[in-house]
Amino acid sequence: MSRASRPLAISVLIGTVFAAFGCVAPSDHPSGGSSAGAPAEAEIACAKEADRYWNLKDGTAVPGRSKSTGNSLYAVNVTGGKHRGVCTVTEGGDVKDIMNR
Repeated sequence: MSRASRPLAISVLIGTVFAAFGCVAPSDHPSGGSSAGAPAEAEIACAKEADRYWNLKDGTAVPGRSKSTGNSLYAVNVTGGKHRGVCTVTEGGDVKDIMNR
């Protein structure tokens, strides 16, 4: 491998590792406003509430993608078993609603 091709090979390797683990590089995140994901506390609260809502064993539901909807509220996709839904939650973890999808 030539010296000139090493940076490209390293970039490809790093990109492959990020993709394999579902990670994105910081430059892949749009900046500002409504594109921000929910805080971890809010996502955990949604997963716990989804377990209760769908009568699942504790720890079954998991949060997925999330986004800000404004006014310190977030929409968090949750899945658990055969169930799918969207949880509306405050940044502090107060769940307002879960809607089945």
